[in-house]
Amino acid sequence: EAALQVAAFPRPDGYVNDFASILDEDAETYLENYLTTLERDTSAEVVVATVTSLDGMTIEEYANRLFADWGIGKRQKDNGVLLLVAPINREVRIEVGYGLEGTIPDGLAGDIIRTQIIPQFKANNFPKGIGSGLDRIARIVRQDPAASITSDSSGQADGPPPLWFIIPFLGLFI
Repeated sequence: EAALQVAAFPRPDGYVNDFASILDEDAETYLENYLTTLERDTSAEVVVATVTSLDGMTIEEYANRLFADWGIGKRQKDNGVLLLVAPINREVRIEVGYGLEGTIPDGLAGDIIRTQIIPQFKANNFPKGIGSGLDRIARIVRQDPAASITSDSSGQADGPPPLWFIIPFLGLFI
């Protein structure tokens, strides 16, 4: 029966959704602008949500369902990232769409949580922890050419092959 219960997820309002009220207005505004710029520059949608309850689910299950419910990321690219914070449960999760899993694999997501987010949360600085985590996610996404709108979607390299490739190949014919 518990499996039939579906959480009524809150509706998203932009990239920053502070349902647990742990961010001040300045932090929310700054992060909203930061994540808007990130999507404009890369097409990746990075969203943060803070919640007061996981509705009896594990953080992994809640994050996965919320990610799908909100449709984070471009449908054809599945290039979304959700930073979910449940302060009352003392849990954090980074959920990554398939299109960015190569860029932010689970191990790296765990490292971001351990090194950028948790130390700030332990110091009771939720805005700085969230900001630091989002900053590292954004820097990683920006370095990935696959996350950029301007990247060649065919996967073909531009220009001629490099000389180190051509010279040995020509040597076979000589």
